Amino acid sequence: MERYCLECGEKLSGRSDKRFCCDSCRSNWHNSKVNRNDSYVRQVNGILHKNRRILQQYYESGRRRIGRHELFGASFNPDFYTSCSKWPLRRFYRCYDMSYTILPDGGIYILKAKKSSYKAEE
Repeated sequence: MERYCLECGEKLSGRSDKRFCCDSCRSNWHNSKVNRNDSYVRQVNGILHKNRRILQQYYESGRRRIGRHELFGASFNPDFYTSCSKWPLRRFYRCYDMSYTILPDGGIYILKAKKSSYKAEE
């Protein structure tokens, strides 16, 4: 019975349970499976990381309060955040360890979470 490589279709020789002709075919085949399944997750995670990086840059520069248009002009995407908590007067949106809230005048105030709040509750 003839066997062929799952990736390139080349004829296989050797062990009876061999599925690929070489390491690069094996790697390509497995990577293509992972890429198809996780592309949406990677895309969303990339947007979240970009949002966090933008918030952190403003925070570290000492600018805690900025205009909404300035933040959105820096390619910040407000539709993506990791969590949202509602307090009596405001909502706080969190992007990993960086948080922000929208002020009544339309400005945005940036906060950073304390290290102790990273731990999961027991």
